[in-house]
Amino acid sequence: MSGLHLLSRIPFNAWLLLIGVPLALFWTRLFPTKQMQNMEAGCKHAAVINQRIQSDPRFSSIIVGFWTGGGGEMTARGELATKADLDALVAIIEASYPPVSLSGWFEIGGQEHQIRLPAATKTAKQ
Repeated sequence: MSGLHLLSRIPFNAWLLLIGVPLALFWTRLFPTKQMQNMEAGCKHAAVINQRIQSDPRFSSIIVGFWTGGGGEMTARGELATKADLDALVAIIEASYPPVSLSGWFEIGGQEHQIRLPAATKTAKQ
């Protein structure tokens, strides 16, 4: 039996898997989606924000990260003592000019507070 004959016996679905899956993985690495770009930017910027807030004891329980929601955005969670602390945290985040939007959920005195901050525009940085 020749080698060509063996290759022709492989079903179309198997060929599709053998060629299609590696091609799709290569394609997404070469041309990342907007969500992937946003998640990478959010990951890098979350580290910047965490570094800025870690020295302030008011924000010791706050964690800033990123997630796939909203096309790739940052997220923040934790407990705060007062509404003024939330306002100070929002000011710090806004002053850092986040490249992607941020959704946050915070507990203040047993009540849940939610915030949504848009991504900073290029004109806001100037």
